Amino acid sequence: MIKIDKNKQQEIDKKHEKEYGVIYTLNGIDYQIPFMKDDADGVAFVSTAFEKSFYTKTILKFSNNTEMSISSDEFTAFEEWFYNKRNSFFVIE
Repeated sequence: MIKIDKNKQQEIDKKHEKEYGVIYTLNGIDYQIPFMKDDADGVAFVSTAFEKSFYTKTILKFSNNTEMSISSDEFTAFEEWFYNKRNSFFVIE
């Protein structure tokens, strides 16, 4: 058995979360949300589209094939959660 030190294990766990995602619950449905660059770009695009009232509901498609239907009313809370979580991957301790 190979022993991995605690710091290395934390690094592996963070990479897994970033690529494969963590659970976000919306309207009683759990979604596995990843935090890759393409995912952040999609969230930014939807944010702009909602701000400009291009539409009031959409389906966010993520790099792990998760699809989440979301309205403009629900988006603000999701966007805050998403960017807070994504930013945690870049914190230097």
